[in-house]
Amino acid sequence: MGNQFGADGGLMAKKITPPRNLHERAERMRNALAWFEDKPFSWQTSANCIHALRALAVAFGRKAPPVPRFRTPLGARRAIRRRGHADLRSLIGAYLGPEIAPAMAIVGDAALLPGEGLGAVVFYAGGGQWLGWHGEDQSRMQAFSMPGDAFLAAWRM
Repeated sequence: MGNQFGADGGLMAKKITPPRNLHERAERMRNALAWFEDKPFSWQTSANCIHALRALAVAFGRKAPPVPRFRTPLGARRAIRRRGHADLRSLIGAYLGPEIAPAMAIVGDAALLPGEGLGAVVFYAGGGQWLGWHGEDQSRMQAFSMPGDAFLAAWRM
């Protein structure tokens, strides 16, 4: 996706259209999450589920504000509250719209799992597999299965 000059002469991003089919959704998801996949989860860097969610939303043509800098779960919680939301679920819903049943997820959709602090945002990779940092090993994003009743919420990307 290229860039173009805006009316004021500044560089602006070219409008990204939503994916047209499942193949395109899978390709955009793979490209958007490639930077995150081999990195360990970290609050100190942008290798965390909040930054990954924003990257995927932008790749799918969604409007998503920049993620503020935070270095701890408490800092992330404060950033969410500064945006006027009580929790991560409320923040995600404000940008992605109404929740869907996790069983209705298609490739690239996002879901929220319970976890320490804020919870864990994960992404549907297809074939019953979700991708994200969840569980004991957070040394990299991993694919895993999860029963539908384990999710707090899910959203169409």
